[in-house]
Formats: sequence, C-alpha cells, structure tokens
Amino acid sequence: MSAAKDGQAVAVVGMACRFPGARDVDQYWANLVRGDSALTRADDAELTAAGVPEEVRRHPDHVPVAGRLDGFDLFDAEYFNISPAEAAAMDPQQRLFLQEAVHALEDAGWTPASGRRVGVFCGSGDNAYTGLLDRPDRPAVPDSPATLPLRVSYHLDLRGPSVFVSSLCSTALTAVHLARRSLLSGDCDLALAGAVTVRLPLHHGYLAHPGGVASPQGTLHPFDHRASGTVPGSGVGAVVLKRLEHALRDGDTVHAVIRGSALNNDGAGRQSFAAPGVQGQQDVILAALADSGIEPDSIGYVEAHGTGTPLGDPVEIAALTGARERLGVTTPCVIGAVKSSVGHLDSAAGMAGLVKAVLAVREGVIPPTVGHDEPNPRIRLDGTGLRVSGRTESWPVPGGPRRAAVTALGIGGTNAHLVVEEPPGDTTDGPGPDGPERSLADAPDGAEQAWLFPVSARSPQAFGRLCGLLGERAGSFPEGDVARSLQRHRAAHPLRRAWVASSGAKLAAELRAAVAPLPRQPVTVTVDPRAARTAGLDPR
Repeated sequence: MSAAKDGQAVAVVGMACRFPGARDVDQYWANLVRGDSALTRADDAELTAAGVPEEVRRHPDHVPVAGRLDGFDLFDAEYFNISPAEAAAMDPQQRLFLQEAVHALEDAGWTPASGRRVGVFCGSGDNAYTGLLDRPDRPAVPDSPATLPLRVSYHLDLRGPSVFVSSLCSTALTAVHLARRSLLSGDCDLALAGAVTVRLPLHHGYLAHPGGVASPQGTLHPFDHRASGTVPGSGVGAVVLKRLEHALRDGDTVHAVIRGSALNNDGAGRQSFAAPGVQGQQDVILAALADSGIEPDSIGYVEAHGTGTPLGDPVEIAALTGARERLGVTTPCVIGAVKSSVGHLDSAAGMAGLVKAVLAVREGVIPPTVGHDEPNPRIRLDGTGLRVSGRTESWPVPGGPRRAAVTALGIGGTNAHLVVEEPPGDTTDGPGPDGPERSLADAPDGAEQAWLFPVSARSPQAFGRLCGLLGERAGSFPEGDVARSLQRHRAAHPLRRAWVASSGAKLAAELRAAVAPLPRQPVTVTVDPRAARTAGLDPR
C-alpha cells in the first residue's frame, strides 16, 4: 500500500442501527451469526387490529410478511427539544434517524467539545406518513424528506455539510461514498452517513403483483434456485467516518477501514429504466478497487445487493464474475446477502450490508446467507473462486488483512461499491494521546487503584437505563477504557453522578445498590387513531 493510497483511507469510528429483530449493532451481529431471519408473518387478528382493510387482507396477492421494526413509533422528543405537536407531525423516519444519529456519534466518542465540523449525509424513503394524518392543527413545519439531514444538523448543532441523498435502493452507500469524499476534500473533520426506511402503510405486508419484484411466497432466497422475489422491510443505520490517520492520532476505536469507493450509473445500457445493467455494475466494482489501491485477490467476502429476484441476482453475479475475470482473479471469495435476514430496506438497504461487512472483517467471521441452498441455474460460479455460503464460517483467505466489498444497486441505475478492511491492529479505546485518566493516578502502596466513572442523562428514566446498561457491561471491558470513555467521550447532561470503583464487578454492585430500576418511559407520539391503524402505528 502506497503512502498516498493509505492517506485516502477512512475509518469507521462509530456505528448504530435498528433493523428487524435487532435493537442495536450487537444484537444485529448475534442474529446474523446464528443465521436468524427477522421476516415475520402477521396473522389475521394482528392485521385487523392494525386496521388493514378486509379487501386487502382477502386479496389473493396479499402477502402478510415483512421485516418489521418494533417500537418505531416511540420517540424521545424532549431530548431534542421538540414539542409534542411537532413530533407528532414528523415522519417516523426522521424520528428514528435522529435517535440513531445520536447513538452513532456516541459510539464514536464524539461530544460537542470535539468540534462541530461534522458533515451529515443521509437519505430516507418517501414521506408516506404525512398523507396518513388527519390533523387540522398540524404544525406548519417542512415535511419534505430533504429536511432529514437538516434536522440532524440543527438539533445536534453540527456545522459541516448537510446533504440529503436519494438514489433509491443505493441511497445508503451513496451517502457513505459522498461522506468519504467530503472528509478527504477537507470539508469536514467527521462525517455521519446513513439512511432510514419505514414502510407505511405496508408494515404488515404487501401485494405481490404478478410479474413484479415482490415474493409471492413471502420468502427471500438470494442467488438460489427458489428465488421468486424480494420481501420489504424497515430499518435505520448510520456510521461515523473519520480519516484513518486522524482516528489513529486521536486514539479512536476503529471498527473497520474504508479503502475505496465508487459511484456510477448504468445509463441506457439496460433493458428498461428499472432493470439492472451488467456493464455499469462491473465498472463500479473495477473503479472502487482501483480507488482502493489494494490487490483484488485479497477480497475474501462480497456483501452483495442480493434481492432474491430471478433477474437481478444473475445480473449482479455476472457483473462480479466479469470484473474478476478482467482482473484475472480466481482466489476464494464468499458471496453473501443480508436481505433474507431483514428484508429489503429500500433506501437503508446498503446500511444493513455495510454494517454486516464491517463486523465481518472486524471479527473474522462470515455469517450465513439465510435462505440459500442451491444456486440459481442461471448463475455460473464454477472456476471463478466465488461461492455463496449457507453457514457461519471463518475468513476464507489466510494471511494479510481481511478485506470485503459491499455493493448497492438502485432502481434507475445508480450503483455504489465500497472496499472495506479490518481495523489496523488494536484500535480499541486505549490511553489516548494524553495518557490514561484515573481517579487516583498513583495509588499509595498497598491501596487499590481506583477509577472514576461519571454518568449523566437528561431524564430519570434515561439515567436509570444507562446505569443498568453500564452495570451489565462494565466487566466486559478494561476498567480504564470504560472510565476514559465516560470521562472524555460522553456529553454532560443535567442529571449527573459519578462512582469510584477499582473493578467492573465492584462498579456493577454499586450501581445496583444506588440506582433503583425505573420503567421504560420514552415519549410515545400520539397520532390520529385512524391514521395510526392504517399506518401500522396503532398506539394501543
């Protein structure tokens, strides 16, 4: 790797997500490794309670399956100083992304004291929610999807570029590519990139029209002989990016490194506007590899778009095999696709794939592709080194850094491709440039070394939940790392308290003794009951 190319590397220093069946990154990874699928089928009673009309429920093409996102109607409006009336009128997609933006920045250790030149690059699906409301007192606030990054920048006081991104199914990876470019050009010091999709009113199923892309069976089989279409899902994900050299200088935790990225469009080189194109997809793969400066045969895993459609899957594989043939690559490489685990998340689809790939290179484990058994007969992998795995396995390429590629393809032809690499050595939260922070820097002879653990939150409920989470996880990490993260990388909120302890076990015991458990009481947005039932947001 040349010094010039190494200087173009961008670190993933923070992540957050909420996908079907997963409330956070840890649960998402556990589900993936186990091979779980979060595609769920609603029964008739549930559909009735959700307000799905009988003519829809009885329609022969209705499939009551989706990758459902539980609790997506819950929003802590007070945290963002948003009035209840404004929160009730906000698109749920914007509420979700605001909350996950905070979680991703917290995971990155960002606080306002770190600097406010933070760029925001994100996208969402269409705002179907506003049309479902029947509120004469609806506040006069913009309801355009394009306000999503602007809300994040405003409510978190971020001063970098704030750009709405939309390229349909490739929106998320397009946002990551643009965020990376912004970092490398010096427009910002930190970049938040991501996307969100909440499908309304299809949260409890969809109509699989004959000849369409939706699965009539409600099952998704990427690259498989049973592939009959895709299944919709809802989700949100965000990553925080920083130039690698700056992340290492600042002692940040690096989850993975983005070595290269590329973006293009198929143009007219396809059968129709909605059809995929082989040449455009092949070109974007070659461009991303060239941008990364790595050896193409070092890629051990490709997280594909993998919609599970009889047409799209063979085209995607043809582009991948064509690119490898052009480069003369036949080394082992596993292909995977996460859509059979969570559904097709539309604008947020690339976030599900990217977070999976980041975790795969970080952990050295490739999760199975759920629903894959026997390849689609139109897919030819013999002699290519490529294969689709239906089981959890270790990294297939021995030696050298673990590297993966991630693809996202949008209806309309915008293709995005990223090259992701494992973190360089041990980049977990260490002492940092100014050394470790202890409450008793040098304990007297015979005395236990102790650490200071400050905790703060904006509400008693949040404070109690945070203390409970800290008590659960304190023993899983070095005490010094936990103390340093709490001291330096968390914003100070109105409710504050600190504990001094010499071990994670003692801290957990003190937290249990000092903090009574409080019920989970997020602010539940109240919407018109008829609209709520139609949208699958029934507050009952």
